[in-house]
Amino acid sequence: MTGAQLQEEFWERGRMLPRSSGPEFGVRHCTHIFNSEEEIDRALAIVKELA
Repeated sequence: MTGAQLQEEFWERGRMLPRSSGPEFGVRHCTHIFNSEEEIDRALAIVKELA
């Protein structure tokens, strides 16, 4: 999948919008002090589903 496709999947599956890093490098998904553990778990679940 390209970065843009991954970005779209994160939006469709979890209403998250990591930034595309181009066709070869996927997405850049940074956690922040304001992210809850639930949000991080949801992001990891999406990665597992796509793997």
